[in-house]
Amino acid sequence: MVTLLCLSHFSIISVVSYLSLAALCLTISLRVYKKALQAVHRGEGENPFQAHLDADLGLSKEQLEHYTERVVFYCTSGAQNLRRLFLVEDLVDSIKVRHPCTPS
Repeated sequence: MVTLLCLSHFSIISVVSYLSLAALCLTISLRVYKKALQAVHRGEGENPFQAHLDADLGLSKEQLEHYTERVVFYCTSGAQNLRRLFLVEDLVDSIKVRHPCTPS
């Protein structure tokens, strides 16, 4: 609700940047707190985000090919639909300019 209220008064770029800044302040505070605990207890303290840092974000070759095919399909079908509408292949369709996923 707060996000929607902020979006009604500020641009989406400023809302996203302030939310990102708040998240950054939170994570830095948590990291400094863990470092302080480590210094006080003279123990081994690891980064609280180490599991996320170690996570593999890569895609397999099959996943990459699948996503690439989907992106190319959507881009070409969108370009064909725009070409058909703007070059007036069918006058009624060009006047209606309906979304391609809506039922006829």
